[in-house]
Amino acid sequence: MDTSEFRVGNHFQTMNRPMERYVRQDPPADIFFDHPLLMANKESAAVMEKKEEFLNIDRIGESSSNFSVIGQLLNSYILIENEKGLYIIDQHAAHERICYNHILKMDKASYVSERLILPLALDISSEQTEAIENYNNILQELGFEIDIIGHNSIVVRAVPSFVAGNELAVIQNIIEMLKEGETVSLKEEILISMACEKAVTAGTKLSYQEMYKMVRELLLEENYKNCPHGRPTMVNINHSDLQRMFKR
Repeated sequence: MDTSEFRVGNHFQTMNRPMERYVRQDPPADIFFDHPLLMANKESAAVMEKKEEFLNIDRIGESSSNFSVIGQLLNSYILIENEKGLYIIDQHAAHERICYNHILKMDKASYVSERLILPLALDISSEQTEAIENYNNILQELGFEIDIIGHNSIVVRAVPSFVAGNELAVIQNIIEMLKEGETVSLKEEILISMACEKAVTAGTKLSYQEMYKMVRELLLEENYKNCPHGRPTMVNINHSDLQRMFKR
């Protein structure tokens, strides 16, 4: 085996690659919000500065008052309240929506490729190799650089900068999409996969500031009620429901 490559076999062995294995290129400062969890571009950051009045659930007609963050449940759900009642927010689904929308807003020029110091070699089926070859133009457009080696191997040499560190999972997802024949909206599915892998996971403890910023950012997004996969980002238990539960 070429020692200059990092190879994963057919079963996609699970492993975490040290951060130092990547050549880190600092991304343009304007594509990140002021907290590392929340990726944003300059336009959305400006909106957040100018439109503080929209940072409440009134923005979409659900309430007339600002929200307050209560805390975090099971390190997976953010609890907020306003005069209408309690909102339970799935932090992964919420952050996935934020990341996906911001990726869509990025100019194609912002899809900066980040070369891997150790290229990632994968053994796959000949059918999957053929599918990657057929759709390699889409992958290149998004910032991937993938070489096809023979009939059953590929080498990933570069990935979009905003998924570096998660490239193995993203590539696995792409290969599974191709395996299942999900090529009609391949570009969209790849972007969703990128957002999913970038998003904070369930079980991650967040500070009050992190929770507030995530909720604030979510409520500025279009389609904020659902993640890109269609799952709800939040559920509401209104005041009447609470009173009924306690037989008031």
